[in-house]
Amino acid sequence: MKLFHLTFLTLLIPLTIKAQTSPTRGMQYDPENALYWKISNDSENLYIQLYKNEYAHKINQPGGVWFFFNPKGQRDTVAVPALQYPIYKQPMNLDVMAVYHFKDITNGELPKYNAYGILTEGKLEEKEGTSFWNKNHLVYSSSLTIPLQYIQTGGSKLAIQILLKGRRIVPLPPGAVSPILISTPTEKEVDDMLYATDIWTHCWIDYEIR
Repeated sequence: MKLFHLTFLTLLIPLTIKAQTSPTRGMQYDPENALYWKISNDSENLYIQLYKNEYAHKINQPGGVWFFFNPKGQRDTVAVPALQYPIYKQPMNLDVMAVYHFKDITNGELPKYNAYGILTEGKLEEKEGTSFWNKNHLVYSSSLTIPLQYIQTGGSKLAIQILLKGRRIVPLPPGAVSPILISTPTEKEVDDMLYATDIWTHCWIDYEIR
């Protein structure tokens, strides 16, 4: 019996450790952007965490990654507070963000440590043993801390859009298809990665500040 218990514990411990260290634990999966997210808040700040291990090449592209915050809880991105992180830099610079329409803050770039208390942290790493074109070749993780005073106007509802533009600065025209889909075929793995980084994807999150 003792031997059985010892064997059972030996098998159980690695599984327990793996569950405790899972990078996506407690996060929601968004199939449109192919990433995991988690949003929370306290009395002063909104906190956003992202984890993307599918086609994370899209993170370091000219279109950038955008967050829109509609303080009326409406799914509308016109003239609402917006944060871009990361922004396109060569070489990649995860120490810089850009903010627009934030209350009492001039539009433009900010360092990740700034006088407004807006904090961004990000990491883009290669996964060993995978080729450049593999959809899991890169893993991206980030966290944002945003003081509520800059994006909230008194209500408790907040509509948040996470938009990944990839290589495109502007979206495809209505009815158009990505040129990747009509180009000369190469390997499917290559085509899939190029297409994934060529189109805009987004999700809306209806969040209530508590």
